[in-house]
Amino acid sequence: MPGNHAATIFLGAVLPELGDHAVAIIAGVLLALVLFALIWIVLSRYTKVGPNQVLVISGTNHKFMETDGTMRTRGFRVVKGGGTFVLPIVEKVDVLSLELLTIDVQTPEVYTSKGVPVKVDGVAQIKIKGDDISIATAAEQVLSKTIDEIKSVATQTWKGTCAPSWAR
Repeated sequence: MPGNHAATIFLGAVLPELGDHAVAIIAGVLLALVLFALIWIVLSRYTKVGPNQVLVISGTNHKFMETDGTMRTRGFRVVKGGGTFVLPIVEKVDVLSLELLTIDVQTPEVYTSKGVPVKVDGVAQIKIKGDDISIATAAEQVLSKTIDEIKSVATQTWKGTCAPSWAR
């Protein structure tokens, strides 16, 4: 069998009854399948989110500009309401929601300085601001938390700051 191509030699040894043209066709089909698989893998790493979400991609250092104009480096990058390619194995993607969260708040009974008992029931709404500083802060503090854990932290913070002021 003439030719020095590795695929031709391999397929020629495995399938000796096929001619050179058939071996070339099979090699071409295999090459096309490999290329298709590689293209599919690359395109599957494109990740996107809606306008009410933020992608937080961690794993490599990225430069960003502070509000004062200085360049800094941090271990994650942020994509607001759009898409980006994520490097396989090297980078990890998390989604941070910018939607409004509603919390039912009930305080224990507290007493004013005059000795009058006060109990407050209410609703609080919290949201992560869409600016870069707020998103970076939220990525560092609440990215790994569930919605219930975020609501619990917000409720405890609200009770700790508001309840003492009612007791005055």
